[in-house]
Amino acid sequence: MNSHSLRIHDRNSTFHRAVFIILFLSAVLAFPASGEDSRELTLSEAISLALVNNPSLNEASEKEKAARAVELDARSSRKVQARLDSRQTSLNKVPEMSVDPRVPAIALGDKNSLTSTVTVQKVLSSGGRLEGMIRQARGSREVADLGRERTRQMVAFEAEIAFLQLVLAQGELGVAQGAFDTASEYMRVAQSRFESKSVAEFDVLRAGVQVEESRQDVIKTRAGIEIAKAALIQAIGLRQGNFIATETGLIASFPIPSLEESLKIACQQRPEMQSADWRIDSAKAGIKTAKGESRPTLSISSSYQKMDHETAFQMNQWTAILAAGIPLVDGGHGRSKVQSARAQLEQQKAGRDATTNQIEKEVRQAHARLSSAHSQIDVAVKRVEFAEEMLRITHVRYSSGMSTATEVADAQTSLTRARQGYIRALSDMRMAAAEFRLAMGEHSTVKEGN
Repeated sequence: MNSHSLRIHDRNSTFHRAVFIILFLSAVLAFPASGEDSRELTLSEAISLALVNNPSLNEASEKEKAARAVELDARSSRKVQARLDSRQTSLNKVPEMSVDPRVPAIALGDKNSLTSTVTVQKVLSSGGRLEGMIRQARGSREVADLGRERTRQMVAFEAEIAFLQLVLAQGELGVAQGAFDTASEYMRVAQSRFESKSVAEFDVLRAGVQVEESRQDVIKTRAGIEIAKAALIQAIGLRQGNFIATETGLIASFPIPSLEESLKIACQQRPEMQSADWRIDSAKAGIKTAKGESRPTLSISSSYQKMDHETAFQMNQWTAILAAGIPLVDGGHGRSKVQSARAQLEQQKAGRDATTNQIEKEVRQAHARLSSAHSQIDVAVKRVEFAEEMLRITHVRYSSGMSTATEVADAQTSLTRARQGYIRALSDMRMAAAEFRLAMGEHSTVKEGN
């Protein structure tokens, strides 16, 4: 055997080994190693877990509780106040008084005595100060409650986005795995035809390149799934877990209201707008509180003192007091507080305008993204249909010897990209719908049956 024949033999041996390795790896990749048992998870379950476990909600709830306690404290100042005081007194020597040596001295108390006093009081008029403080406390509580509501919406939104990211990653893996299986089958066909001398070696090499490109996509998409799982676990407030996101109940379309209607509804139901209104009301109450410090006040109180042993100087007695207070000169303190409260009111009004502008901006952007995402789905569907037909025709032409291996590979790549494009377009629409609901101030919801 001459050296030229040996080189041809070595090259063929190397080629056949390469083909065998590719087919072997294809079989291995088709059966991934089993790991931790996975649990199926729906979108509604993911959101429910997030609303239970996310620490942001606990923080918001505690803030609301604190604000509610402040409101109750403010309201208590308008109610009747009652207090019981008791004291035990022990003397080493009881003082006495004598006016005539011939008359026994008079004791001024007992060596041991118990005195109890009950006091009842109520503010009749605070000049509006207490009423203003109560309104301010209520406004703070409402703002805290609305803040908790917005936190709930944000937590649900983040859980929904993380869930949809996992759905997208799983879909991309399905497309990549399908492309890999198709490329592997094409590789086996090309090898068989090459061995029967129906095609050139180039067809087998081109099929091998297609297999490796598909394998790389599978590896990348599997890594994407693990990244999406980690994000979902964090979003639902768990430390660990292995979930498979199911598409049960996920929307396939979303009705888009007009932009004008969306802007109107968002400004009515966004918690931030309602909070801004309550802040303005609290600022108005602050003016009333400030004015009340310069106005007359009136209160009434009554007390009863009970002695365990009465003496001439220590007796059971009733006391009633009607107290009025009229500020005369405060050096401008009251006027400056009113001016400061009015400035606070103007700040809150300006803040409301800024909030309105921000909400309108978010709604416009979310509305535009949702409209675009809807349009892209129709385009993606047509792209898949064209790519499938193109691949079918290319296979027919290749079987007839009228098409090349490169054309088949290009057609397969076009179909893979088209299917990936559809999955991403559908995912983009679902994420845009979630963003739109968030901009509108609505809870993330799952519409079953779509």
